[in-house]
Amino acid sequence: MTIRSTSLRGTFIAAICTAALAPCSLHADWTTFSLSPFTQTFASYQVANLPDGRFVYGSTNSLSLQTTFGSAPFTSYSGVPSWDPSAVAVESNTLGVVGTGMFGATNIYTFNPSSTSTAFTAIPGVTIQNYTMTFRDAASLYVGGGNGSASNGFGQDNSVSYVKLDGSANKVIIDNVSSFSAGIALDAAGNLYVADDDDLKLYKFTPAQLTLAITGSPLAITDGTFVTTLRADGSIAVDSMGRVWSAGFQINGIDMYDPSNNSSENFLPGLDNDDYVVSTFSNGTDGYVAYLNASGSNAGSSVTYGYQKTVTVVPEPASAALLTGGVAFVASLRRRKASRAV
Repeated sequence: MTIRSTSLRGTFIAAICTAALAPCSLHADWTTFSLSPFTQTFASYQVANLPDGRFVYGSTNSLSLQTTFGSAPFTSYSGVPSWDPSAVAVESNTLGVVGTGMFGATNIYTFNPSSTSTAFTAIPGVTIQNYTMTFRDAASLYVGGGNGSASNGFGQDNSVSYVKLDGSANKVIIDNVSSFSAGIALDAAGNLYVADDDDLKLYKFTPAQLTLAITGSPLAITDGTFVTTLRADGSIAVDSMGRVWSAGFQINGIDMYDPSNNSSENFLPGLDNDDYVVSTFSNGTDGYVAYLNASGSNAGSSVTYGYQKTVTVVPEPASAALLTGGVAFVASLRRRKASRAV
């Protein structure tokens, strides 16, 4: 992202944000499109991306595929079962999954995301509460949802399960993560990021840890390596540069955490609201961060989606220098004010 400082006032505002050591909302030049408004009350929505970047958009009793990456039109999949989609994940051009609902144990369907005439096939013998899903490989999934061994008074604790697409495995591997569900995400190295909704802490589990849990006893959330404390954890994703993106009802827009320098930024691709879902993908040459956002959840609510290259969402060196200069200017003002008061 390029920060264009068109006035000293803008520089000073950015400097104040930096000095306060808190994420600031930055408006980048995101590529953004509109979807059809919701036609039903209490609509749900989920999003995933094909390897070529095309969006797969799930809403109540519907699923649609972006016709061409970089253009607005979507084509609906035929034969969609009745669902309130809890999660959508895509492994390849020919393999995706969609959960049928987040209120209680439900089916998970496999489908071919490149074909809008695809069949939707339930994983045999598996009904599981699924709040979020990510592929481990072409034969299995990690599923986050209320399937733990402990009860929170409303249902089972949020946990992470290992599920095989042929139905031969459905096993909790990280037990009792938190009272309520939160996001999970996989990075390019196979590390699984798991958010604890009780305190918004984010932990990372290595492939070796996960393999041992699949064949042995479940892990606890504290067996993972602590990464950071998020401000929202309903939706998380990790980009090709290892940065963690997060969104949810606790914040407006999307947060980005960069572990390389322990810094955070907040982005508002569109509306100033808390209804964002975030995803990341690579089209083979470039890495992207993407979003889906709705103005509400009732009939008539507008829905937008968009993306931005991940290499352009950080301030340019010149902008960083302006931010540093702004901090110095604010500090000098404070010193002048203090000296006048003496």
